Amino acid sequence: FVISATLLVIFGSIGIRYRAALIPIKLLFTIALPILFTLGCGVLVFEDGWLNWTGIPSLQSQGGLVWINPVACSFMLVGFALDYDLFLFSRIYDERKKGRFLQDRDAIVHSVVATGPMITTAGIIMALAFSGMVVQHDNPFLCQMGFTMILGVLVDTFIVRTLLVPALLQAAGKLNWWPGTMPSAAACDQRQVFLDADTV
Repeated sequence: FVISATLLVIFGSIGIRYRAALIPIKLLFTIALPILFTLGCGVLVFEDGWLNWTGIPSLQSQGGLVWINPVACSFMLVGFALDYDLFLFSRIYDERKKGRFLQDRDAIVHSVVATGPMITTAGIIMALAFSGMVVQHDNPFLCQMGFTMILGVLVDTFIVRTLLVPALLQAAGKLNWWPGTMPSAAACDQRQVFLDADTV
């Protein structure tokens, strides 16, 4: 209940801020995907022993995930995902709203190029910060948290935010901004005509 209420408030606030109904739905999908993938991999590693062959003590089968791991991991990955996603989307929204780009594709490409290095750097730094949990092997909970957080952050950084999110935004097209609208070429031409008329 707490997780559902928190996500409802967050997604509702984002939808109201950008006046776009599809954005919260897109956020839900792109946040849930890396969390489910990460926890699934955690089960494969710590319950089924898929990485026992490596001989790394912190990645050996432990009989399953500690119960608090999915809860803590989910909350932390939601925070990271929202941070990275809003950093990228707010740039795309700003570029389109101010009319710097009249096509969604151009705004998306430009924004990914501009924000991609920062998102990637932040993801790598966070992964390195969690690596200390995996280096030790005395505390099973820390081993699991380290593995799930590192994997979750890297998947979110290199696959979801830089590949999947731009692809979904491009596929959605005008639905990204519904029920609002973005400046079109025709509107910009009309505004320019009015400006020229005022100048004359």
